[in-house]
Amino acid sequence: ESCRKAFFGAPEETYWHSVQSYFYEASYHQLKIEGEVTKCFTLDQTNSYYASKGTAMVNSIVETIYKALFTGDNPTYKLEDFDANGDGVIDSIYMIQEHDYAEGFNWAYTTWHRNGLKKIEQLGTYAWSSIQFMTKKGSLSSPDSHTYIHETGHLLGLNDYYDYFNNSNAPTGASVMQAHNICDHDPFSKYLFGWVSPKIITDKNTESSITVELKPFESSGDVVLLATDYNDTAFDEYLMIEYYTPTGINANDVNQVYEGTAGLNGTGVKVWHV
Repeated sequence: ESCRKAFFGAPEETYWHSVQSYFYEASYHQLKIEGEVTKCFTLDQTNSYYASKGTAMVNSIVETIYKALFTGDNPTYKLEDFDANGDGVIDSIYMIQEHDYAEGFNWAYTTWHRNGLKKIEQLGTYAWSSIQFMTKKGSLSSPDSHTYIHETGHLLGLNDYYDYFNNSNAPTGASVMQAHNICDHDPFSKYLFGWVSPKIITDKNTESSITVELKPFESSGDVVLLATDYNDTAFDEYLMIEYYTPTGINANDVNQVYEGTAGLNGTGVKVWHV
């Protein structure tokens, strides 16, 4: 039940948002993530055994889960029910284990299935996290989904937006979901997902002046893209301008410090260099 709330619950069932409700709001009601919480699995070996073998062992664990749920004469689930784009690969599997996340093997991460010549072609991306992340700010009855939301961003294809090698660097100001697990997604990510349609101004514009009205980005998706020699995709170099407010999906993490970081408690214009 804790996992159901953390991933698919209504906001009031959680400390802040579930994975589903967060992405529904962040996408301006364009993405509703759905899934199933499976039965619990007891593996053949201890956590210490798997940890001693390293994170590559999680490949074997996800194979075990796949075989138990999707294969056999009477499988629990059909692959096509979890394959939204019809490519023959399960969209994602998120594994929640019960051990201390302080142990390196149990830390949260996202990767993809690979196992040499024995690779199961129906398995793609998967995530792995401890159930204890639910209690960072919440409880098992009112779970905190910050970590699971961040990792789901990876399942959808986003990178981390922080510096792996220097914690003092904060290329996104720390206060976005793919940086320090807080607040809204940034305009670049939402542009990649197709959730926003920027007002594009390039060297091809011939007007003597242009006036743009920006509503709060978190609720409207309004954003300006400034570029020269623009290639008409998100994968180019440009500036993005949003009107930031500490409201809506940002409000909780502005008012509550999460892991030493809080959202920006102010209103103004953000300019992103992509």
